[in-house]
Amino acid sequence: MARRARTDSVAGQLAVMRQVSQSIDWPSIVQGSSDPERRAVEIECFNALIAERAIDQWSVYSTQIAARAACLSAFVMAEQSLALEEGGVILGGRHQTEVTNPRLSAIQMANSALTMMLRQLGMAAASSTDRKTHASGGAAARTAKAALARAKDHPLLMGDDLLA
Repeated sequence: MARRARTDSVAGQLAVMRQVSQSIDWPSIVQGSSDPERRAVEIECFNALIAERAIDQWSVYSTQIAARAACLSAFVMAEQSLALEEGGVILGGRHQTEVTNPRLSAIQMANSALTMMLRQLGMAAASSTDRKTHASGGAAARTAKAALARAKDHPLLMGDDLLA
């Protein structure tokens, strides 16, 4: 990992201020939507992702991932609003039978890809291992509470203020 610049000198402070004042633009390699409304949502999502980290922590590759994630976010938002209007079940096929709305699977796949991209950027929500750790912490707390309850009834510790 690169060593951070010292900020105790005037030159160091000016260098940090220059970095902070820079902005990150949409990467030219990532094709945005041609629809102006969706493009506005993509740019808003991109700027929100960029604001999550310090400017000096963004590499060229990570800005490309952020732009792709912004495109996927705009896609998911548009598809979710259409799916809500259409409903979860639609008439389809040759005999006009009820089928699951295909937008739902497209949304699910896009959400999976979006989650993967956010993990690459280090911005994802708690992973399953974090939830397991949290759950085991809850089990430890329950065990400790049960042990304290048993200890209060112990004849040698009765009346001990430490267990209160």
